[in-house]
Amino acid sequence: MTAAPKPSRLRVRIDPSSPEYRAAARKYTAFLIAMPIFLVTSWALFNRLALGAQVKTLPREPAPAASSTAENGG
Repeated sequence: MTAAPKPSRLRVRIDPSSPEYRAAARKYTAFLIAMPIFLVTSWALFNRLALGAQVKTLPREPAPAASSTAENGG
């Protein structure tokens, strides 16, 4: 006579097409995408506010001539 397996030992089949699974997968994916962005931006903000690092800026190029197309006849 064999004993029936305990309910905690049974494997539950997961249906990837169920709405609950899709909602959990969407939250998990959003977390994996958002966490590195959050960590990097919070570290940069901490560096600026607490450690006094300078804000990086892009160098500005001089504006091109205003009427370059008018000079070429176009």
